[in-house]
Amino acid sequence: MKVLLSWLREFVDVAASGDEIGARLSLRGFALEGIERLPDGDQVLDFDVTGNRPDCMNVVGLAREVAAAYGHSLNRRPDVAPPRSISAGIGAAATSAVRITIEN
Repeated sequence: MKVLLSWLREFVDVAASGDEIGARLSLRGFALEGIERLPDGDQVLDFDVTGNRPDCMNVVGLAREVAAAYGHSLNRRPDVAPPRSISAGIGAAATSAVRITIEN
C-alpha cells in the first residue's frame, strides 16, 4: 500500500524520517517495499500489507500502527458520518427495534 509521509504526519506527530518509519514498521510485520522521493520533498512509502491486516489497508490504519510503534496517539480521527439512509430516514428508535435470533 502506498501512502504519503505527509498524510501519516497529519494523523501522528512523528519526527522520524520515512526510512526510519519504514524500518520500524518492517519490524512490526509491514515490509517496506520502497520509498519514492517526490520533488516537493514528500515521500511515498510503499508497504506490503498482508491480507490478515485489512485494518491497515488505509492511511488511518497505517497511522495507527505508526502511533503505536512510536508510543504516540493519533492527532485526529477522520470525520465519519453514518450512512444517509440511517441519518436521514430511519432514526435511532427504529434501528434499536431490530431483533436478531441465533437458532444454531
